[in-house]
Amino acid sequence: MGSHGHEASLNEAEQPPIDALIAHGTGTKMGDAAEIRAINDVFWRHNPALAVTSIKGHIGHSTAAAGVMAVIAGIQAISARTTASYYGNDERRSGGPI
Repeated sequence: MGSHGHEASLNEAEQPPIDALIAHGTGTKMGDAAEIRAINDVFWRHNPALAVTSIKGHIGHSTAAAGVMAVIAGIQAISARTTASYYGNDERRSGGPI
């Protein structure tokens, strides 16, 4: 599903804009750039204050457990009302506003 499909799904859901997103964020130049473009295309224009983070910089890529680890991080972020920080998060990467 391309960004048009994601945007159509979000519009059909009739929910408020997403406040935070845990990105796949493996740290590869090509993969991260593509993910940033997709996040910008689908989410950022609806909420420029979108908080984006990734946990792989903290724990590495846990392969089959990566999804559940992101869910746990999301639950912790909601509970703490904050997102995990990561090295270099004060610097913007090329590829978009985030």
